[in-house]
Amino acid sequence: MRYFFLVIGFLATMGSNAQSDTSKTGLLPGLSFSGYLEAYYSYDFNLREGHKQPYFLYQFDQHNEFSVNIGMLEATYEREWFRSAFGIQIGTLQNSNVGGEPGVFRNLYEAYAGLKIRENMWVDAGVFYSHLGFASAFSLDNPNLGAFLSNENTPYYLAGVRMAYQPNEHWSFLGVVSNGWQNMSEGFNDQGKAVGLQVCFSPSDKASLTYNNFLGQEEIDTSGGTWFFQELIWNWQPSDRFEMIAGLDFGLRKRGDADVWDQWYNPGVGMRYWLSKKWGVGGRYEFYGDPAKVIQVPSPEAFRVHGASVNVDFRVNPQAMLRVEGRGFFSQNDFLSVADGDPRHFDQSTSITASLAVQFGRD
Repeated sequence: MRYFFLVIGFLATMGSNAQSDTSKTGLLPGLSFSGYLEAYYSYDFNLREGHKQPYFLYQFDQHNEFSVNIGMLEATYEREWFRSAFGIQIGTLQNSNVGGEPGVFRNLYEAYAGLKIRENMWVDAGVFYSHLGFASAFSLDNPNLGAFLSNENTPYYLAGVRMAYQPNEHWSFLGVVSNGWQNMSEGFNDQGKAVGLQVCFSPSDKASLTYNNFLGQEEIDTSGGTWFFQELIWNWQPSDRFEMIAGLDFGLRKRGDADVWDQWYNPGVGMRYWLSKKWGVGGRYEFYGDPAKVIQVPSPEAFRVHGASVNVDFRVNPQAMLRVEGRGFFSQNDFLSVADGDPRHFDQSTSITASLAVQFGRD
């Protein structure tokens, strides 16, 4: 318990200083720092013992426990033709999300170096934030507290090479060659690589339409095969008071050499309305269908889950926010929850989560 209150004290200190420009340093021109810290408490009404909420959640996934979801510190260095970034992270998201990576990578947030090829075109190599998913991994950037199922079940990071090009204020393009679906390191027999594309059109500063894809050989389970994943995301913020995200994921997997294609799909929409400068309310609905269990391998039955949430936000200042969210998942079939290694089957899950998040040096 005392560690939680130490974190809260640190957050309060950060929050009180967040209005000032603390991201730039006088040590070296082009060097800057950014940070993010989010403490939380979550209670799942299905669980009477253990601390792990449903396995398909990676953010805010600890039941009846004061903890830290994300603690991130990053240094970036940029000059006219060169840039680099190195960031580390701690928290329950990091524990749940990168547990399969070798020890040296488990606390890595980003680590890449890049060169400017021409005006508005960069090539980066290393480990970097994924282009997939409806929203950001950082809840302060999103209208809702808990992550979309789209984010939880697509890569949070990729390792490889990417090329980014923004010819004007309306269009941007990104191409990626990576180790695969959230792989910092390859398995012994995994020699394949994956490619990805992003095309973003912003007709104005109030709206954007983004298309993402991923193509590669993946072996989450013994079926393996070729994956082709596509995603369409609409971001709309017509005013300072209202914002909305709507998206659709659709994936296909060809099973090895067999002429069989499995599919999974995930529509979702989330929004928030600011009642005043300090208080906001948000809501979300999403559905995740994975009848062949391509992504949801641990599910005891075909995975078809509806999700909904309602959140209330209090904006302490532009860099800090206190949030409370009630969230539920409902299914005709059982999905799996794990309580300290003991499998429990549920067809619904209801939780409430409170968080305090503070950032500095981030746009």
